[in-house]
Amino acid sequence: MGCTIRFRLRVICLLFSVCAAAAFGLAAGEARGANDSGDFFLIPIENTEQIDVLGEAGISIRHRTAEGVVVRIEADKQELARQLGFVLRRLPRDPALPSRFKADDYFHDNQEVGEILDNLATAYPDLTRRFTIGRSVENRLIHGIVVSANAGESEFEPEVRIQGAIHGNELMSVEIPLKLADYLTSTYATSPRTKAILDSTEIYIIPLLNPDGRLRQSRMNANGVDLNRTFGYQYLGAYPGDTFNLGPFSQPESRALASHIMQRNPVLAFSYHTTEYKVNWVWNYTELPTPDEALIIDLSDRYASFSGYESINGADWYKTRGDTNDFSYGARGVIEWTIELSDNDIAAVWNRNQLALIDAIEHASLGLSGLVTDAESGEPLEALVLMDDPFWPVYTDPEVGDYHRILAGGRYAAAIWAPGYAPLRLDPIVIPTDGHVRRDAALTFNDEYYAFQAVAVQTAYLNSSFSPAALGPPDGRSFSLTRRGYAVFDMGVAFGNTEGETLVVHEGEPLDHEYYSVYVSDGFFTDATWTMLGEANETASFDIPFGGGPYRYVMIVDYGQVVGTSAPGFDLDAVELVFAPPPVDGDEEIDENDVVETDGDADGIDDVDLADDEEIDRSPDGDDGDFEEETENPDGDDDLADTDDPDVERSAETEEITDLDSNGDDDREPIAEAEAEIERTDKPEREAESTFVIEDSDSGCRQTNDRMPLVFAVLVAVWMLRRGRYRHHMNGVSAGSANGPSASSSQ
Repeated sequence: MGCTIRFRLRVICLLFSVCAAAAFGLAAGEARGANDSGDFFLIPIENTEQIDVLGEAGISIRHRTAEGVVVRIEADKQELARQLGFVLRRLPRDPALPSRFKADDYFHDNQEVGEILDNLATAYPDLTRRFTIGRSVENRLIHGIVVSANAGESEFEPEVRIQGAIHGNELMSVEIPLKLADYLTSTYATSPRTKAILDSTEIYIIPLLNPDGRLRQSRMNANGVDLNRTFGYQYLGAYPGDTFNLGPFSQPESRALASHIMQRNPVLAFSYHTTEYKVNWVWNYTELPTPDEALIIDLSDRYASFSGYESINGADWYKTRGDTNDFSYGARGVIEWTIELSDNDIAAVWNRNQLALIDAIEHASLGLSGLVTDAESGEPLEALVLMDDPFWPVYTDPEVGDYHRILAGGRYAAAIWAPGYAPLRLDPIVIPTDGHVRRDAALTFNDEYYAFQAVAVQTAYLNSSFSPAALGPPDGRSFSLTRRGYAVFDMGVAFGNTEGETLVVHEGEPLDHEYYSVYVSDGFFTDATWTMLGEANETASFDIPFGGGPYRYVMIVDYGQVVGTSAPGFDLDAVELVFAPPPVDGDEEIDENDVVETDGDADGIDDVDLADDEEIDRSPDGDDGDFEEETENPDGDDDLADTDDPDVERSAETEEITDLDSNGDDDREPIAEAEAEIERTDKPEREAESTFVIEDSDSGCRQTNDRMPLVFAVLVAVWMLRRGRYRHHMNGVSAGSANGPSASSSQ
């Protein structure tokens, strides 16, 4: 009865929200694209504060000249600029744009970025491949290009990622990735050094991650959110499902980049920002060292020596939570830097960073590499490679099966394993100084499954344990969730569709039995559906509801109780998935109690064989978020108004991340002070309140946050307005809750 009432209330809320969304959608449609039309003007500029004033007024800068900035604005913005004291000098209505990137005083917008990358792909088809990783809140494409010899194919090569403008008002951060793409393609035929790099390395370049912010000259995206605080590794907020914050990966831009990061296996990555002169290295959330600290400092100092910038630890500079650096390293073992640039003189900034970047890319091929395959079939595997020291994982490329682990010279040992396969120990490996060793691995299937990677984690600042301790089989190592912390793990395989499956959570510190709860889901983004399996305070097994899946992700949440220790928090050793064997009833006939398989592997699951030209979607949102083909609108721009794609969705989230003040700074407090106190009785129980959908496996009653119908209604209404069919469908809108992941200083 309670579920029925809540459903009716959500339907009423939905119908009301659709009506309200009509006015919202029309107003948004009129405002969007305001800076994409009008007359061109040169505005003389004397200082950077004047640029900020223009951005706050909604006047987008197209590019900078020696005399000032060039803008394109309508009559109302022209009058506003004059009222603010600016002088406007009219320019030709359609000033010529460069066919390729050549001008050194030209800051490019998102449409021009796409045109430049298209031109490079046309001019150098053997060295480039265009792709997009997704779309912004306002439906603008996030452009990318792969630069490598034989770029059309994924090969046994290390990868490097270069990205810019996660903050839309940091214009110089767009230009360095563009300059690198132009330099590498144009010098391949003449420079032996460039040729050696592109013959052995794949370079993924994403110049502009925040196209809506770029249009507005804003640090934030169109929802007013700092994208570099929305990533899941040490995100600042309560566990996924807290009602009072947006949750990790709440924005379409951060979901797009996270999907790209999870699908690729770059060795190194560089995120460009302004306006400082720093080489910022992980961690950013804590002063504690990473296991790769010595190597990271050495590489950071090398970049600094070429550029003249200061090499500094991020947390020593100032702490941040939920940024791309910590997520790349924490979730995938990718060593990523924030590089802070000057905001003027593109040529000078490129000259300072060119050799630093080239040197860094060359180092991606040093250390240990290999190919991981199935011992019987020889097919590549998505696997984990974990060194004994430094104890941090890297992952193979899902398509090729190759791994690349950058290491300094020395003696090492490692273990390699994949979900369903027995771990394989590598004999001690000797890496020569500035050298490379290849060690392939053929793994044997054993049908054992453990947590494969940590995709979202929140713990206290000074937790001396790290999430890799909870990966793989129980081994005596433990990861402390700390008080009210959580961790979300990818099990590497779907589960929940076979009766009798169980999940075993292995406790790491048996002396302090602290309470925790367990959830499962098919995704880990903000709108995923989480099903609670149960609670415990020691090693325990949890039945997985038959037919409720398929699931892939497991979330372990600490209650927050202190149990006889000064370092509270459940200590997690491993998460194990146990598949039930196929039922056997002793007869030779197939009846309703038998599991029928057509794939012949006797695993209790009828696997579907994919054609050779089909790809398995491993993206966390189920949409294979890395679009490999350019899908520009027919008129060449990225505006939602011109989009005829019925699959395009627009995020309707408009709340702001609560850890940002009005200046965009990050006011960080310890987690114990930042979260509300949880009252508990004899046996703690925690109600799951969520921007997610929480499903109780016992009652079957879905508890959905009241915001979800509103969010879904706004999404539907805006899409229909854009399609021009709102009036025809107004009486036929049907409601539904989100089920699973949606497609859709300066650090």
